[in-house]
Amino acid sequence: MDTAFPWAHAFIDVPEEFVAASTDFWAAATGYDVGEPWRQHREFTSLVPTAGSSYVHIQRIGEPPRVHLDFPSADLDADTARLVALGATLAGPRGHWQTLESPGGLPFCIVDETGPFTVPTSTAWSDGTRSRLCQICIDVPPSRHDAELEFWSAATGWQQRASTNPEFHSLLPPSSSPLQLLVQRLDDERDAVRAHIDLGCDDIDAEASRLTRFGASVVARMADWVVLRDPAGLEFCATSRRPDGVT
Repeated sequence: MDTAFPWAHAFIDVPEEFVAASTDFWAAATGYDVGEPWRQHREFTSLVPTAGSSYVHIQRIGEPPRVHLDFPSADLDADTARLVALGATLAGPRGHWQTLESPGGLPFCIVDETGPFTVPTSTAWSDGTRSRLCQICIDVPPSRHDAELEFWSAATGWQQRASTNPEFHSLLPPSSSPLQLLVQRLDDERDAVRAHIDLGCDDIDAEASRLTRFGASVVARMADWVVLRDPAGLEFCATSRRPDGVT
């Protein structure tokens, strides 16, 4: 049986005092409209692309801001058992979704959901450049890197590819998914594994300039990416990764 997840959602989880600013910022950053709060779960709001399925969502939480992933599942019980066998731990009661944590402590969910889904194309900006939220990077301290990479590769069923930079490994999904994963080995130890958002763009400087106008601040500039901070304090990157497709 094919165990590869066909789709992934990105959730930007923020405390109530940052919900409005975060929603406005990420709607502007992606070029998406702000949807209505979910009918049965008012703490969730989806960002709605002009065409294609929503895959970026804002969640109101009572904890510090973070990013987490959701994966649709056609068989929640079977996928839960499979993920636990791979090293995940249960982190909440079962309902319409199951919350788990990776071996390194990164929360994620599998959701009773089967689609159909359509990947949105990149947003074309008025200056002729394009960008899209296309990747979630999982930041892992050195002592946990190998186990975390092995877990996410097996959990998603996505193709693993090493980078020319030894600290990076990509997990490439089916073409049906709007997000790919990047597992990054950090230089320093820390308490838990975290995740951050990567935007793919065809002009990093133009993208960083646009994002600062929307309310982000620049943290650091590298050759192939710029590290920024959103209004809730979450760091994310504008990268040279292709906005459309996987790389």
